[in-house]
Amino acid sequence: MSPPVAPACPLTLRALGLVDTGASHTLMASRLYQKLPKISPMFEGPSLYGLGSQRLPVIGATYVQIGGQPQIVVVIDNLDYDLLLGNDFLRPCIIDGPQRILTVGAHRYNLVYTREGLPSAAACALPEAKFPCLQQVLRSEERRVGKEGRWGG
Repeated sequence: MSPPVAPACPLTLRALGLVDTGASHTLMASRLYQKLPKISPMFEGPSLYGLGSQRLPVIGATYVQIGGQPQIVVVIDNLDYDLLLGNDFLRPCIIDGPQRILTVGAHRYNLVYTREGLPSAAACALPEAKFPCLQQVLRSEERRVGKEGRWGG
């Protein structure tokens, strides 16, 4: 069964998002999801794990519009930001680092840089590894990064 198509929604919410080019999925905090009208139903989300092999608390997934673009977001509990914009959303976007601008379609958003090493379990979201050799790579990264997701363990 394929998920429903994201309907147009007249409601606009401001949200604080983290641009994470290393994340495979776009995530939404459950507290932001609760503020949205339930136009698009939630469906089963993927199993996601952080670099420390901790399973992320996925509630489900749904379609929303971000910057006028339809997007599947994975809704999770305890996300430090309202949104974590992963590669699935960022691929067609333009990130202009020197000008600190994120362009999404016809919309432009100011970027604010955070200090390095900002801890976030969701900032390293990876899909569940189904291949043993990939699990070994993830475990070796866990030793380098540490269970809390900080470089230097």
